[in-house]
Amino acid sequence: PLGFVLLTSGTVLWAFAEFCNYRCHVSLATNLDKTKRVSGKPYLFDSVTCPHYFFEITSWFGFNAATGFTLAGTLFMTVGGLIMTCWAIQKHEKYQKDSRGASKIHTPIFPGLDIRPPEMIVEALAK
Repeated sequence: PLGFVLLTSGTVLWAFAEFCNYRCHVSLATNLDKTKRVSGKPYLFDSVTCPHYFFEITSWFGFNAATGFTLAGTLFMTVGGLIMTCWAIQKHEKYQKDSRGASKIHTPIFPGLDIRPPEMIVEALAK
């Protein structure tokens, strides 16, 4: 039963996150002013700088749940998540600098959580 529950919930989470990731990319592609961040749109754009990275990590979590958290899948999700977090921090800091502080509730990638790897890792992976 637990395997079926993980397979089903992981597949549903994966599908939901992939749909949201697609919608984020559509919002980014139709953003007419490429110098400003997307705002006033659904899918976490009002609270997160890079919601498409959040949904990408969430979809990999769903994939891993559905496949039983294999070592390769979990390692891929972790390393990919770390790299996307570094990219999100870089974009977030640029947006804050350009808009002079912006919103205090806005975070780089995870809604409500401003989790950051050590600066040395961010500088190395954000390039």
